[in-house]
Amino acid sequence: MDTKQLDEFIFSVLTQFLEAKSLLDVPREREALSEFCIHGGRKAASQSAFRLAADLFRFGIELLGNNPWRTQYSKTLQLHNALIEMLLCTSNIKEMNQLIDIVFFRAKSPLARVQATIARMCALGSRGSQLEAIDIGTATLESLNERFPCKNDCRSTMMREIKKVGKKLNSMTDDEILSLPQMTDETKLGAVGILHEMYTLAVFTREKFAPFV
Repeated sequence: MDTKQLDEFIFSVLTQFLEAKSLLDVPREREALSEFCIHGGRKAASQSAFRLAADLFRFGIELLGNNPWRTQYSKTLQLHNALIEMLLCTSNIKEMNQLIDIVFFRAKSPLARVQATIARMCALGSRGSQLEAIDIGTATLESLNERFPCKNDCRSTMMREIKKVGKKLNSMTDDEILSLPQMTDETKLGAVGILHEMYTLAVFTREKFAPFV
């Protein structure tokens, strides 16, 4: 079966392996199959088949064997974050929170906890705990060395930053602005993800706070 055929039938193939998972005992084969679980899970998620995606990501984690956080850290983190997102989409909050706690304990850096943090913030917000979620977001920004202004200096900080950005933009043409490279700094991108979730929450609970986010 070539790559194109495998992609076309990947759900059927992985479902068969899932049924026979107790027979998979060769470490190299299990590791290779976990890669297919990532691909199949992403494909299922792109088609809004969130429960199937969750099953495949969960299967991928099982395939990694004992102590995967030590032997295959990056892949283990990737699969946990992917499964957390699917559990959020299917409202399986109990299992989601269990996995988030694992990620928080095992992750090697604050940046590695960002995706799990966003999921927890989103879940809290959907259950009426927006203020708690915003506080978690603020603490996470601090851990990323992205200090968020306190209540007393929000307005003055915002005005300073607006002037600073305006000065830079005024010295550039429209074409120069449009040709600016996309952000690639992973820490900055993580902070933007946290801020995006904070803004969504603040709009409904702290209207005066939202513009500062």
